[in-house]
Amino acid sequence: MFPIVYPNNRNADSDNLRDYIMKVCQIHKAENRALAFAFIVADLHNPHVNKILHDHNYINALHEISGKTLTVFFLMDDYVNRTIIDSSNSNRILLELGIQPLSAPPSLMPKQLAKILIEEEILHTPCILFFQVEDYNVTDFFITKLRENRIEDGFLEIKDIIEKAVKSLANVKPENHKNSKELFNLIQQEIESSEFWKNANKVYQKVVKLKEFILPFI
Repeated sequence: MFPIVYPNNRNADSDNLRDYIMKVCQIHKAENRALAFAFIVADLHNPHVNKILHDHNYINALHEISGKTLTVFFLMDDYVNRTIIDSSNSNRILLELGIQPLSAPPSLMPKQLAKILIEEEILHTPCILFFQVEDYNVTDFFITKLRENRIEDGFLEIKDIIEKAVKSLANVKPENHKNSKELFNLIQQEIESSEFWKNANKVYQKVVKLKEFILPFI
């Protein structure tokens, strides 16, 4: 886990921050501290995820799991408190409710930073953004949604996703660690396969519940 401590968000230079993250990625790859990267993205309307990211016990557990396979970034500052105060003082709506950009005070939030990294306009939160880096550029990425809305369930969901990402590279030999694209494909296949079966199971559970509801009336 790698906290991005950026207290001076009011005058934040997003390009410098992006360069900083790219530099960290390059260093971690060169020092064999990571094979791929991720960014946990949450905003004001995802308070349970923000609470997870401010709990040292949760962070330490995730750090232990990610190990030297995955560097997981998260924004660690008082952006939530400052944005709420700024919005109240200016009597303007909070920044980016949903996915539509709205008029708001200048304050860099995780969602904005993630958009800058992958150059995408629309990004649903909360989510985990997985990405790969080569020569200070993001060369590949995918996004997995976070669906749980309670703190403990949310932590277990994040933990499960990171464990699957790490597990997908467990058998990769050291001589193949520089095959960045192939490594990233392994992570993506593992996560997306898990998401497919998770969604399939939810559909099945809904069908079972519907069947149990209908049967007494047949």
